[in-house]
Amino acid sequence: MPDEGVARPAAASSPDGPARADSLLDRYTARAHDRVVEIFRALRPGRVLDVPTATGVLAKKLALLGHQPTCGDISAAGFAFPELPHRLLDLNRELPFEPAAFDHVCCAEGIEHLENPHHLLREFARILAPGGHLVLTTPNVLSLRSRWMYLWESRPAKFNDFTEDSSGGYLKPQGHINPVAFPELKHLLNRTGFELLDVGAGSLGGGVRGLSWLLAPLVRLRSRGHVYAEYLVRDELLYGENLVLHARRRA
Repeated sequence: MPDEGVARPAAASSPDGPARADSLLDRYTARAHDRVVEIFRALRPGRVLDVPTATGVLAKKLALLGHQPTCGDISAAGFAFPELPHRLLDLNRELPFEPAAFDHVCCAEGIEHLENPHHLLREFARILAPGGHLVLTTPNVLSLRSRWMYLWESRPAKFNDFTEDSSGGYLKPQGHINPVAFPELKHLLNRTGFELLDVGAGSLGGGVRGLSWLLAPLVRLRSRGHVYAEYLVRDELLYGENLVLHARRRA
């Protein structure tokens, strides 16, 4: 790949780099990362695009499994593994890679930050080789806890209210601007050339204390007849804090 746009921090990484970077993750994201690593452990090692890479800790774990990661993010700030290639990328724009440039794509906790998830998945399909794998994680806005929050606070879990300043509305502090629920994700994968292989969760903690015994049966009953009912009634969808989707690019 050309060197243009490559950012390489000067600091050297150390053997405890992954553990140190892991300590900066909240426990739900860390468990989602663990599930991602399990999926990649079962895949044939190949060229992986990891976006948004943030510290690079997930890419480093994939490299230790034998994959060849290329890291990408809108900034190199906080990137902790200078031995890995890092590209400055804006996921709202066309990705600067040739078609079929990668065997796999990893997108952990990224799609909820973007203006156009449709565009992102089209780009992933373009740069993936036929049969290549996509592993994507995002907050589960359909968990029982998230549904309860929407009822009482008019916002899903892990998203904040819009606030106003001189530049207009924005979300803080996480930058989550686009809650994408599982049915939309499944639909987008179908439309952009992917087949969903599995949907899981990093951890099961998204219940409503004292009310899950009532809400879970109601949601399962209401989901009957839905085109994606087989997924919506799973514990991963009802209680998962972060969804972990595993899909394959159709040939």
